[in-house]
Amino acid sequence: MTIIELFSAILLVAIGVGSGKFVAKYFGAWTGVAAGIAAVIGFLAIMHFLGRISYRRHQRKMREKYRRIFRVLDLPADEKSVIKPKGAEVRVGDYGWESGPIRKNDLIYLTGFDDRWRMIWWAGFRPDQIEHVGPKPLSQYDKPKTPCPFPVQPRQII
Repeated sequence: MTIIELFSAILLVAIGVGSGKFVAKYFGAWTGVAAGIAAVIGFLAIMHFLGRISYRRHQRKMREKYRRIFRVLDLPADEKSVIKPKGAEVRVGDYGWESGPIRKNDLIYLTGFDDRWRMIWWAGFRPDQIEHVGPKPLSQYDKPKTPCPFPVQPRQII
C-alpha cells in the first residue's frame, strides 16, 4: 500500500465516521450509520467523477502533443530508455507511435504496438535512429477498436 492509498483510506474512514457521528447525535445511531455510508458513497462518486475528468484532460493533452508515426532505423543504444516485456525486442523496421517520455532527456519516445494494440515495446530514440512516416491516422490514447494501422513487424508473443 502506498502512502497515497493509506491517506485515502484514512480520509474515507474519517468522512464516514465523522458524518455518521454528527447525524447520530441528532437522529439516532442507525440513521448515523446510514448517513456515514451515504457520505462515503457520495465522496467516492465525486472522486470518481473528478478522476474521469482529469483522465480525459490528460488523454486530450497526450493526443494533441504526440501526433507522429516513425519507423525504426537503428536500435536504441540506451537500454535505460527501453521498457518491454520479457522476451520482447525492438526491431529495425518496426513502426513506433510517438508517446510520452519515460524520463526527461532529448530522446523521442515511441511505443511499438502489435495489430491488436498490445504494447510490444516503449523506447527512446535519437532523431537519427528513426524516420518520420507521417501523422497518426488515429490516436492510441482513444482506445481504438480497429486493428493498429502501423504495427510492429509480426512476431511470436510469449
